[in-house]
Amino acid sequence: MADDSIPTVPRADELISKAFAKANRVEIYDRMVFYAQRKTALAKLDSVSATISTRLLKLVERHPTIDRLDPWRRELLDLQVGNDKVRKALGGLQWCTEQANEICRKGQSQIRRSKSKDFISQKVIETYGRVASVVRQVSPALKVVERSRELLLSLPDIDAQLPTAVVAGYANVGKSALVGTLSTASPAVASYPFTTQEIHLGHLSVGRRRYQVIDTPGLLDRPLAERNDVERKAVLALTHLPTVIVYLIDPTGTSGATLQEQYHLLAAVIEDFPAPMVLVRSKSDLPRLPAEEEPPLPTAAGDLPVFEVSVQSGLGIGELKEGLVAALQRLHVPSIFVPPPWEVAAAEPEVEPDPI
Repeated sequence: MADDSIPTVPRADELISKAFAKANRVEIYDRMVFYAQRKTALAKLDSVSATISTRLLKLVERHPTIDRLDPWRRELLDLQVGNDKVRKALGGLQWCTEQANEICRKGQSQIRRSKSKDFISQKVIETYGRVASVVRQVSPALKVVERSRELLLSLPDIDAQLPTAVVAGYANVGKSALVGTLSTASPAVASYPFTTQEIHLGHLSVGRRRYQVIDTPGLLDRPLAERNDVERKAVLALTHLPTVIVYLIDPTGTSGATLQEQYHLLAAVIEDFPAPMVLVRSKSDLPRLPAEEEPPLPTAAGDLPVFEVSVQSGLGIGELKEGLVAALQRLHVPSIFVPPPWEVAAAEPEVEPDPI
């Protein structure tokens, strides 16, 4: 899940304006006019330094550590923005903070030693200018961090630690309906990066175990060879999830794709995605070609489990769930165990009251 605590990234000039506007409201009183001016000048530079360092360090600290992102998000971030660029940009913001603090510190040191009101006024203006110059140098870095933030916040709410069933197949074969039928609750709809498509994300709960079910309209509906490089990499990023592919076949021909076309795509998906797979023949309650007239399955699909289902009547859905859960449980990432509330409460240690 993307970290929604990443703060909004300001433009360089916006940050400069905010820092200076806040500093210019600072006023320190002293009965001696000169000392009031000097104290105010010192406080203004403190304010500038604090505003810039606080805002930039918050961006650095709250941006997820790239190496700790799950592989799926890390690859999509690298594809969209570039992980090395993001690391360099965050380092640039850290550098800017240090430079701004040092510039203000030196300005304050000179102001403390001065006995000239004109020098103090000029030194504040000069320090403002040097700080602004440093902040403008990291304007490209701020733009990189903003692009990173936008991508991470826009990614679908997929849990990379949950075993995942990815439903593939031609358009109109019933993928979304199958996801809705398999899911315990209504699937959520989210956009998928680098495509104009949306995905439907549902969850299947079996006892205390939970699994994700994802419909991929527009993603696994044609061979990767027909995609551009960016689309291909974005789709392949799905392989970073602990995945079982559910390839949905419409043997009735009502989807607009022939069985031969669907089998051609099946062969391509098997070749492109090194993941366990189950085959599901949908619309089993509708008329279809006699078995002897159907084209043969691709050779690579010969040993895959096959389920006959009807979403409308519910025929075969129970068997499909059992087979799918068995395949998901065999993945190398274990399902997350969700203890019931009463077990959580029982596991919490009792807190002894403080002695009076």
